[in-house]
This record gives sequence, C-alpha cells and structure tokens, in this order.
Amino acid sequence: KNGSGIAGIIKHEGMVLAKQPTPATATATATLTAAQVLARILVCTHAASGANVNLVMPAGTVITAGLPTSLEDDDAWELTIINVGTNSAADTYTITTTDGTVVLTGSMVIQSNHSSITSANIGRFRIRRTSADNYAVYRIG
Repeated sequence: KNGSGIAGIIKHEGMVLAKQPTPATATATATLTAAQVLARILVCTHAASGANVNLVMPAGTVITAGLPTSLEDDDAWELTIINVGTNSAADTYTITTTDGTVVLTGSMVIQSNHSSITSANIGRFRIRRTSADNYAVYRIG
C-alpha cells in the first residue's frame, strides 16, 4: 500500500497504548482549528446557559495543512467530543460546516450533560480524507 501499511487484518492481543495529547477545549460558537480536530478529544464547556453552540468544521485545506503529507485518501482518525455543560438541557453543541470540502453524515448534535438528559453527552466521529483537501465526518457513536 505505497509504504503506508498493508491492507488486510491486524490481530492484536493485549493492551494497545497510544500517545494522547492534552484534550482540546471549546466554549463558544467558533470555527474549529486543525489542532482541535486532530487532538482526538475535544472537551466542550458552555460559557452561558440554555443555548446551542455551533462548532464549525475548518475548511478541508486547513485540516490538510495540519496533517502529515503522507496522509492518503481513505485514511481516517477519530474525534470524541464531550459536552460537560450541566447548566441547562439546551446546552448542546452542533457540528456544522460552511463549505463543501467537509461533508457531515449522521446526527451532529452532542447533548448536554444536564441531569434531565438521558442520552449520552459524548459524540464519537470518524473523519476520513476522501480526496485532496476533502473530508467526510461520520457520527459513529
């Protein structure tokens, strides 16, 4: 596979350890940076109560600039977003996009951690490079 690994199955028994940088954070509506998207964990805390906050995905060119040049089409990574807001049930976060270089699939709403909410306050997403400077974001959990 052009030196980037082998196609097939990798069987591993035991614990797998990976280096995890300090989780990125967000509080208010903003366009995410490449560093936030690549941190693998994004912890969100509402600055105010009772409103949705939009997390705008960066343009594909911005994501590409933060990645190694060896990244190929169909390479992917996961991003877990944790909403620790507890002030109101309406303290949700929604992933949005402003251009066609990032396509969103599935529910992009991460619920509040308020005591009245029964669904998970965590969203797991797989981000896949589909072609040069283009990405797909899939809700997987």
